[in-house]
Amino acid sequence: MHASKPSAPDAFPLLRRRDFASLKRSLAQASGSALARDWPTLAPMDKLAVFKLLDEARGLDLFARLPFEEQYFLLGGFETGSIAPLLSGLSADERALFRDFPRSLYGRMIELMKKKSPVPTIP
Repeated sequence: MHASKPSAPDAFPLLRRRDFASLKRSLAQASGSALARDWPTLAPMDKLAVFKLLDEARGLDLFARLPFEEQYFLLGGFETGSIAPLLSGLSADERALFRDFPRSLYGRMIELMKKKSPVPTIP
């Protein structure tokens, strides 16, 4: 018998407790479909925190599963400074848990977004 992957809601109490180290470990085991399904239950700052706790591959997988509006929100919060209010009360070790994604990921995210709602070009 295989152990099932934890669902996203299993991780959310850790988010409420601000136990980011445990949350990062839990998110690494949660399925992308569960994260996307339960994404709407999160507050905006919590969405950014969860996204920045994911590794690049898992973050891109989640991003691809989200609707256009949520993708747009994450693009706006791409820079680590977007979670400055959250980071300000954390230790250096806790702040280090959050990803500074490479700029190349931003371009890949834009390409995924275009598939959901292509941006018209000006002739």
